[in-house]
Amino acid sequence: MTVDEKSRLLWAKFYVAAMRGFYQHLIIYVVVNVLLILINLLFVRDQIWFVFPLLTWGFGLFLHWMRVFGGVWFLSKDWERRKIDEMLRKGEV
Repeated sequence: MTVDEKSRLLWAKFYVAAMRGFYQHLIIYVVVNVLLILINLLFVRDQIWFVFPLLTWGFGLFLHWMRVFGGVWFLSKDWERRKIDEMLRKGEV
């Protein structure tokens, strides 16, 4: 196995682990928020508070999705590689 093949394999393993982490985060988000909605609607009917954790945690989940699937240029793996190369070229590390 060449160095390039090893590097690609390592990258693929890292990316799959990141994807698994996102999907675990998504499942936990759905389960916990369904429970919070049920608790709110069954026991605390006079106030609707489940929206706050739903939206704030949802924003964090959205950022996680963007990070894993490269939705934002400054969070992408390509950006990280370019920054590392730039730092190495400049001798910053």
